[in-house]
Amino acid sequence: MQRFLTRSAASLQLRPFILRQQSWQSTVSAAASPSQTAAPAASTPWSETTKTQLGLLREQPTNSFSAIVELKQRPYFVGIGDIIVTMRMNDLKLGDVIVLDRVREIGSKDYLLKGHPYVHPRFFTVKAVVIEHPVSAEVVRHHWKKRGHQPVHTNRNHHTSLRIAEISIKDLGSS
Repeated sequence: MQRFLTRSAASLQLRPFILRQQSWQSTVSAAASPSQTAAPAASTPWSETTKTQLGLLREQPTNSFSAIVELKQRPYFVGIGDIIVTMRMNDLKLGDVIVLDRVREIGSKDYLLKGHPYVHPRFFTVKAVVIEHPVSAEVVRHHWKKRGHQPVHTNRNHHTSLRIAEISIKDLGSS
């Protein structure tokens, strides 16, 4: 019993450290205050290694960029012009442009920038446009449990289609 309490206390002590480290990954909402969604330490100077490595990645052709983005806790490998079909996003309308900030990897054929777990959003821009809200075909399930009673369950899944409009690496020249 004592070991169980000690382990749970240790895991509780680690949890705030992890949350502080990933605080910039919060999603933007109308009720969120600016202090909750702001990137940490915007005035931190970039090292010369970071600037040169991002410069090499930025020099690659823009149509060759690809990224692994995360939407609704699912990863998608995308390039410019690709279409993502994901679960329904009710708050989006046709033609809305959204900025995807949860990117696990971004790069080109020659260079790759990996995050741990995500790449910081100050390094890149990934934009997507809502093009459709399709509805899947009806799925019919028959249940044969009781004699004389055969219920039929139907289901239609609702989705949102997004087209990747832009994948770019930001310029850190004066930052």
